Amino acid sequence: MIPAYNESRHIGAVITGVKQYIADIIVVDDGSCDDTAQIAQANAATVLRHAKNLGKGAALRTGFAFIQDKKYASLLTIDADGQHDPAQIPLFIKALETNDAAMILGNRMHDPQGMPITRIKGNRKFSRIISGICGQEIPDSLCGYRLIRRQVLEAIHLTKDRFEIDAQILIKTAKAGFKVDSINIRSIYADETSYIRPLVDGFRLIRLIMEERAKR
Repeated sequence: MIPAYNESRHIGAVITGVKQYIADIIVVDDGSCDDTAQIAQANAATVLRHAKNLGKGAALRTGFAFIQDKKYASLLTIDADGQHDPAQIPLFIKALETNDAAMILGNRMHDPQGMPITRIKGNRKFSRIISGICGQEIPDSLCGYRLIRRQVLEAIHLTKDRFEIDAQILIKTAKAGFKVDSINIRSIYADETSYIRPLVDGFRLIRLIMEERAKR
């Protein structure tokens, strides 16, 4: 599943890469103003559309709801902007098949080449905090490249609409008693456009952390 917003430059290549390993591809077009949906449809992806931009979290929740009546054993999420290498999908599948983890999370922080220094520092700080809440080592809590078993999605209830959804998924998964494992992946930064707003989205993430700490 690929949440996408104005990614007409990259979505075709991402779908083509994923197709080499996974047949069924769902693109959630989060109110794009460009040809993201049309390109995805032309590449034989199932496209779900929001009439307006609601946020990455809302896009993921739409996709998760859509697959509830499908017979998939697991779901892989990958970003639409080309920052994740589809050629590494077999690494996720192998990891899920060879241990008892319910989620396999991509880890860019082992070698964050090209990642802006402010994001490296912020990611590492938040990952330490989220690891503490989860009671598990989460080295790259903000990475959206992850493979999730179906039972996780059936067990957790998600509420966030923006980028903090990535952290909420991890926290809810861990609190439900599931194991999260990580594999090292490439850090790719090129000409993609980031829709993360550091101050606003950072505040949302801090608020989520405070909410979860209050529940402990």
